[in-house]
Amino acid sequence: MLSMKTSCRRQHNRMQYQLGPPLLCAVTIVLTSCNLDDPAGPPLEEMFSLRLSPTSIPADGVHRGVVTIGLKGDTPTGLEVMLVTDRGRFASVGPSDEPTSPSELTVKLGARSQDVAFVSGIESGIATVRATISGFTLFQDVSFTPAPPQRLELYANRTVASANGTDRVELTASLSLAGEGTVTKRTRVVFQARDPLSHDPVPETRHADSDETGLAAITLTRETAGQIEFVAYAENAPDVRDSLIITFQ
Repeated sequence: MLSMKTSCRRQHNRMQYQLGPPLLCAVTIVLTSCNLDDPAGPPLEEMFSLRLSPTSIPADGVHRGVVTIGLKGDTPTGLEVMLVTDRGRFASVGPSDEPTSPSELTVKLGARSQDVAFVSGIESGIATVRATISGFTLFQDVSFTPAPPQRLELYANRTVASANGTDRVELTASLSLAGEGTVTKRTRVVFQARDPLSHDPVPETRHADSDETGLAAITLTRETAGQIEFVAYAENAPDVRDSLIITFQ
């Protein structure tokens, strides 16, 4: 158990505070915050703040947000802040502030408020950004949302199959983004069947989620001969689509 003889002030805060190095044990402070270097000094929440804007970014490896570190009260400038994230990466803010890795950046605070560019990753989920000053750490979450695909290609392992109810056609939609061409993951794809001549919808709609490589696939079988056209599009980008005609004979 960790005991501290300090005149800490008890607070109920929604932000999480964690004691950082050189302590070897992980200590999360939820109800109590204080300055261990100066027990009579200002509580942690009065020293500095951490804010991310926006709190939701498309997971395309391109979109950016802004991490803002602000000093409060009499906290002096010139302090160093270590920024760490478990997803995405930071962009350098000056010649002397180069990332030690894509997920870490040390910045010297020359002003009361410092902005750092934060670039999204390519995988959807929650990223946690940590800012540490003088052994104190603040946490802030940002959501990486599935990025709408900018390209969709539809292809099949065959376009002609037997209408015997067992001969299978693998229909695959490939999703990608512009720029570096990173794939769109876990995106719902709609496969809509329609008549290839009249383009009238056929009462058959299938759905599949894209996998880690940006592919979404369905399997087709038919017992009735004829042609059928499938149109594939992403639910979050319905105008990005492709079509293919399959013949069962």
